[in-house]
Amino acid sequence: MFGRKRSAVDAATAHRMASEEGYVILDVRTVLERIQGHPSGSISITLDSLSCRVDELKGMKILAFCHSGDRSNAATRFLNHNGIDALNVTGGMIAWTHADLPTTSGS
Repeated sequence: MFGRKRSAVDAATAHRMASEEGYVILDVRTVLERIQGHPSGSISITLDSLSCRVDELKGMKILAFCHSGDRSNAATRFLNHNGIDALNVTGGMIAWTHADLPTTSGS
């Protein structure tokens, strides 16, 4: 795998990277999904509005996050295509909750 940049990380690694390496967790789920619970400290830009708000993320290191990893995978590809350092959090909220990582409810 020499020369290949990783494109995804698991939930525990994402939590560590956000805590220690300055990565921002970007929740691309719907507002309703986010209200039900989201990673503590994450920011929210829904996948359908990402193209209009991509400039807000310039210069950030992003960990894209959704419910199971599918929408965040699409977001990661879009962000990388637009020159933003982004990784997909595999398993999304399902894996985050299963790993008992910190969450917050509400908007």
